[in-house]
Amino acid sequence: MAKSGYRMLLGQVKSIGGTKMANAVKVQRQKMTLDRYVMKYYCRRRTYWARDLEHKCKVGDIVLLGSVTGNYQKGVNFSVMKIVYKVGEVVDPITGRLCFGPKYATEETINPHSHGHLNKGTEEEKDTAV
Repeated sequence: MAKSGYRMLLGQVKSIGGTKMANAVKVQRQKMTLDRYVMKYYCRRRTYWARDLEHKCKVGDIVLLGSVTGNYQKGVNFSVMKIVYKVGEVVDPITGRLCFGPKYATEETINPHSHGHLNKGTEEEKDTAV
């Protein structure tokens, strides 16, 4: 079990390990804690190192971490169990369509170089252009 007391965590990948931690990623989780004096909730951030042997995580991914059994490296107490949301691949849960911000993705926004008007024209125009 990890030293933090958690078995599973949900967090965002902030960086990928360097030379000393080649198979590890730095994951930051956010937790709302109550300040009893002010009676207001504040966001508390904490970072953890997690083992990623498959090298699938990218910076910005939302991942689910599980505790590591045994010693892997000093300071690495978790391993990446699952990538919940990949960065840049947001899918609307109701329609199942790919989204870019508040709008749905179309064929032109997914492949901007495959416009139909580039292929139009007469054969003479195509020969003179070449």
